[in-house]
Amino acid sequence: MTQPSLDNLVPTGLRAGLGALALLSLVALAAGAALGLPGVWGGFLMAFYLFIGLGLAGIVFIAIQYAAKGRWATQIRRVPEAMAQTLLVGGALVLVLLWAAPHLYPWTDPEHFKEAAFASKKAYFSTLFYSLRSLAYVLGWIVLSQLILAQSRKQDLDGDASRTATARRLSMGFLIFFAYSFWLAMVDWVGSLEVDWSSTIFGVYGFAGIMQSGFAAIILLVMYLERRGALKGVRDEHYADLGKFLFAFSAFWAYMWFSQYMLTWYADLPEENKYYLLRGGVWAYIMGAVVVGRFLVPFFGLASQADKRSRGRLAAVAGIVLFSHWLDALLMVMPSLTKGGFSVSPFTVLLPLGFLAGFFLLFLLFFRKQKPVPERDPGLAYSQHYS
Repeated sequence: MTQPSLDNLVPTGLRAGLGALALLSLVALAAGAALGLPGVWGGFLMAFYLFIGLGLAGIVFIAIQYAAKGRWATQIRRVPEAMAQTLLVGGALVLVLLWAAPHLYPWTDPEHFKEAAFASKKAYFSTLFYSLRSLAYVLGWIVLSQLILAQSRKQDLDGDASRTATARRLSMGFLIFFAYSFWLAMVDWVGSLEVDWSSTIFGVYGFAGIMQSGFAAIILLVMYLERRGALKGVRDEHYADLGKFLFAFSAFWAYMWFSQYMLTWYADLPEENKYYLLRGGVWAYIMGAVVVGRFLVPFFGLASQADKRSRGRLAAVAGIVLFSHWLDALLMVMPSLTKGGFSVSPFTVLLPLGFLAGFFLLFLLFFRKQKPVPERDPGLAYSQHYS
């Protein structure tokens, strides 16, 4: 099977529209930063979190498949592989985040740690150490993901079955590194918006969120490519298993959300409940919408095997999950910056939309660089007849 042309993957008009939206978001970011407009850096942090989360979800899914010796997803593996390639751009965006740190994080002000209660965090939340950690996260993710993906590319050329074993070993190392680094990254990039607040669950909560949205994105992208004729041979069983993963991570996300909320409510400690006190009023309704969209809709919408095999049902649920993921990002970022006041800047809509448009175009560019399926992978025959 040959690589599809870009015109076959996306119509010219749609490609131009998505490109214009991505460019507009970058112009708006530059103008907003130059003029010091309110909400611009909150919108960027949301867009950065959504963008890099999708790339990470792609490589984590691949690593899990390799580590578990899973073969069922070989037929659709090019989709998460192309998603993972976007980390090359997502990682570069961390440089913008480091530059924007003084506009986002209260700990960049030396006066913040004068109180004895917060002095113990001063060394950890220094600009230099924060920058070094952030660069270490993204460099580790990019290097390890590229090493894993390189085995797939080389296998396309030489058909060496041993490359699967090499990718498996690399995937195990990546998953260990990712487990610790992403937990820390969530605390650094999002949790430290309220540096005086802490939650040991927050990093795991973020992991559940990016993986749930990642599976929703994989489902929609596989359907899109199948409809465009660029990806053939996808069986109902592939969709059923993707639906199972989406269902499972919806339940896992809800468990993490409830655990964090319940323990905070039960302990009722001022240094913990301030997070939820800032998210009262209108924010509380948005929180309710997030719970509905990220848990109730996928939980009841994908409860049966027939639901998971229905492309229409899967697409609807996946779309709602992605929208709810944006709401969740809004809820994590903006109340901390507005000190609880309800304010939704145009940047919190435009920048995430523009970055997601850019993600989709990058995904298509990376997808078409390889054959739509890994034809020389020893697990492909099993995946093609998977039942």
